[in-house]
Amino acid sequence: MVKNKPIVIISSYCPRLCGIATFAEEAREFIQKANPDRDVIVISHTDGEGKGVFPLIDIKNR
Repeated sequence: MVKNKPIVIISSYCPRLCGIATFAEEAREFIQKANPDRDVIVISHTDGEGKGVFPLIDIKNR
């Protein structure tokens, strides 16, 4: 069922200072408000922070 599956965003994420990170943060907030019963997970660079944020992308160790 799609209803129970989380929405996943793969992006740079705050506190990283870039437009894409800011967009991803705002998009996540909007999606959570529009879908309060679904989890919204972020997979980000290693400097991403916050609840539901998984900082897994390390571009230094390719």
